[in-house]
Amino acid sequence: MGKEIWHLTDGFNKLPARDVLKNIVRDDRKNYDRAELELGEDIKLLDYAIILYMESLQAAYRLVDKWKSNVSNRAPMAFKI
Repeated sequence: MGKEIWHLTDGFNKLPARDVLKNIVRDDRKNYDRAELELGEDIKLLDYAIILYMESLQAAYRLVDKWKSNVSNRAPMAFKI
């Protein structure tokens, strides 16, 4: 993707706010599609990492009563949650 950054067009000061918002959403979608195309494999790996993290949080919440009563688990779980 290079070193390009997202920017507003010069229409920001000239167009009605409703049109500016539509343009921002459109441009944002284009940026997302481009990132997905160029970084698809990286995004999949990151998504998988997030899923694994969420699964561990879900497991912790399912066992909340069990770990809350165990003093040795409180600090690690407090950091995780």
